[in-house]
Amino acid sequence: MRLALVFCLGATAVLGQAGNAMLIRELEQRPGLTFVRTKQLSCKVKKFKPRLDLEFRLHTGYWVEIPFKELIGPETVWRMQLVVEPISPESAQPVTIEQFVETGAVPETVKGTVEMSGSFAVGEGSYRATWHLTERFGRYCSVAWDVEAKRGRRDRDVPLALEPGEIRPARTYLFRQEEPVDRSLAGGDLHLKVFLNLDTGSRRRATVRPWLIAPMVAVIRNLFRRPEFGEFALVAYSQEDQKILYRSDYGDDFDFQAMGSAVRQLAPATVDFRDLTRDSESNFIEELLSDELRNDDRADAIVFIGYEHWEGKKIPKARVTQLDPPRAPVFYFNFAWHPWNTTLGKAVRGWGGSQFRIRSPRELLQAVEKVVEDTMVAR
Repeated sequence: MRLALVFCLGATAVLGQAGNAMLIRELEQRPGLTFVRTKQLSCKVKKFKPRLDLEFRLHTGYWVEIPFKELIGPETVWRMQLVVEPISPESAQPVTIEQFVETGAVPETVKGTVEMSGSFAVGEGSYRATWHLTERFGRYCSVAWDVEAKRGRRDRDVPLALEPGEIRPARTYLFRQEEPVDRSLAGGDLHLKVFLNLDTGSRRRATVRPWLIAPMVAVIRNLFRRPEFGEFALVAYSQEDQKILYRSDYGDDFDFQAMGSAVRQLAPATVDFRDLTRDSESNFIEELLSDELRNDDRADAIVFIGYEHWEGKKIPKARVTQLDPPRAPVFYFNFAWHPWNTTLGKAVRGWGGSQFRIRSPRELLQAVEKVVEDTMVAR
């Protein structure tokens, strides 16, 4: 039996239970509570090495394991505290975050371990991380480890979002608005049209997973940051639900808040009667492409982004050739397992477009660079 708690810098704990043995809920900070240390618990820590994420930060984390038998007792309150101290550079400031959780009674019959995990993001440098778990009645656990954060040899040219010694929450708001970009020196007169497929799994999906949406949003952010593009249009849709969820005409910004609202429109675990119609999804995407591309004479580049599913959803080759080819170069950031066998994959290939599989921040920057270069040449 294992109970996992997630403890992220700046994030809330995940509530859960193992059988009915231990119920955990997060509490607001209570100044009146006092925490003493009289009995040390057995615990051990595992850490993972910092890795560059698609936010261009070095992301690291840990797991702390405690035997359930160490927690046997009546309901109580615990304080979890994480302290991250920069060792180098010395001028950087430490960060401390704490949480309070209340646990139900833990009987003597319970077995297994409790796993508490967390993560945080840093700039390059050396750090000392210390994690404390303290009970108001005296039980406590403390573990510490060192973190060496640096880019790998292949990523030395990738710019980082955090300064050396900087410490930030692992999680950021996915649909936060981007800062304005100075486009004057690069011209900033290219028009970019983006098609965003928000499907990330089967239509039998129970939830929409943010960590699958995040790479797609990262692509859009990096395209927006390129000063060569001055105006942007977006069509966010669900091929499975067969509808456009959000559409914006050309403007000088992407509305990330509207993208978040579009994601929340997805209907988990429902099936429209149209889904029972043979080739309905292929027909939807074919009509979408025909309508959007035929009526757009402003796009200098067209970008498709998404996790497209491929089984039984291909547009026949004859029908692909009948679609009016885009006047602008076409690019496809495809996260599917079988990219060229998907509906859009076959269409993009038929149009002579480029496709990218993004597995690292470096590949993301290289793909965006190719989009810009090919667009400039085509113009």
